[in-house]
Amino acid sequence: MRKTAIIYSHDKIIGTAELEVGDFSMGGLYGSFNPNQTYFNQIQKHAQEFLNTNGKNIKEWMSLRFNVQLENGMFLFPVGGITIEDSEELPELAKRIDLAGVDTRIIEDFIIENPSKIFVESPWEPLTIAQKLAFEDKLHKEVHSSGFIRNYFRSHSSNPILKEAMVSALSINVTASEVLFEIQSKTIDQRFALIAFKQSGLDKTSLLSDITLFHDFEEFKYLKMYPDRNEWED
Repeated sequence: MRKTAIIYSHDKIIGTAELEVGDFSMGGLYGSFNPNQTYFNQIQKHAQEFLNTNGKNIKEWMSLRFNVQLENGMFLFPVGGITIEDSEELPELAKRIDLAGVDTRIIEDFIIENPSKIFVESPWEPLTIAQKLAFEDKLHKEVHSSGFIRNYFRSHSSNPILKEAMVSALSINVTASEVLFEIQSKTIDQRFALIAFKQSGLDKTSLLSDITLFHDFEEFKYLKMYPDRNEWED
């Protein structure tokens, strides 16, 4: 089954894609990529160079900060990267996008079984691309400017500290300024982290001391989202 998605570079839409499952065991998705003018103006030359050099300009490519958002608002987290096949020699050829390392449970639930399924319930809401980038930037700043997360994991977990992790902001609890992040780290087994912010605004926020880890999205739903929903409805 194909699933329509919006493709971003930073906060700009660069096109859409019709995704389908490739190598499920590797979290692989692929599909036709339908670029817009922003892609042709700002991204195409980078995509062609990345293809021509077999990924040697990986840092430049990663700096374009791609994001993939499904129609239900969920942002996918392809930890193995995103590539766009765009031939400089044959520009008229259809373009293809590939995603690697998407969580297989996410693929199963939101690509294969029920593509239109809402993934969070009130008071949890999907993030806009602007919110997503802002919360990721804030978390990155906190991790690298203080010992908060380092100290938290030393005192609260048998796992090593959260360091060098890849993160993707996924959803926000609008009543509590809690943000759910999907994470990928060699030192942390869990795939999701719930992090609370002291204030609802982004400009003056700082992290609270409570971080809750979940092994998968199902655990988050049953231990956190559904209880929050029930309290919200009472």
